[in-house]
Amino acid sequence: MDDNTDRFYEGYDAFQSGKSESNMPENLSEDGQRYWLAGFRKAAHTAENPPLPVDEYHRIADLGYSAGLADSKNGSVTPNPFDADQEPEQNDIWAASYLDGSGNGF
Repeated sequence: MDDNTDRFYEGYDAFQSGKSESNMPENLSEDGQRYWLAGFRKAAHTAENPPLPVDEYHRIADLGYSAGLADSKNGSVTPNPFDADQEPEQNDIWAASYLDGSGNGF
C-alpha cells in the first residue's frame, strides 16, 4: 500500500478504536491529514449506516427481479415497495433488480 492508503486505514482504525478526530497524528503531510480524516469519517458513516446483510440484499433483489419478470409478461408495472427517502439502499436494489428482470436493465 502507499502512504495515503495507510493514512486512510489509520484514520478508519482510529474511529473504530473509540478515538476522536483530535487524535490525528500531528506529523502528517497535508495529503496524509486528508486521507486520515477521510478514513475516520468513512468509519463513522459506516457505523451509522451499516450495509444490509447479504441475505436481505438477496431477498430484495429476488423480489425486484420476480416483479420485473412478471410485469414483462403481463404488461403491468409493479411500484417499488421501498421509499427512496426512507430506504434508499433497498429502493436501489429493488429498482435495479426489477429492470434486470423486465429485460429493460443491464
